[in-house]
Amino acid sequence: MEHKVADKELTWAEDSPENSGTRPVALGADLLIGGRDIVMIAGPCSVENYDQTRVVAREIARGGGRAIRGGAYKPRTSPYSFQ
Repeated sequence: MEHKVADKELTWAEDSPENSGTRPVALGADLLIGGRDIVMIAGPCSVENYDQTRVVAREIARGGGRAIRGGAYKPRTSPYSFQ
């Protein structure tokens, strides 16, 4: 298998023929995913309650994050070990 050589030069979707079908997606009035800005999205693997989500969202925003994500269901190795 052959691997592509990586370097520090960035190629944007609109400049790259192989990505010509890629279009940025607006997640809000001032939040664009897929454009030239780097967007940090973070969050917990599994959302457990409202208070946890608020604390995580506050810390993400404090760290420069623009969006939060979180899993609604995290399967375990055994269906009897659900917490």
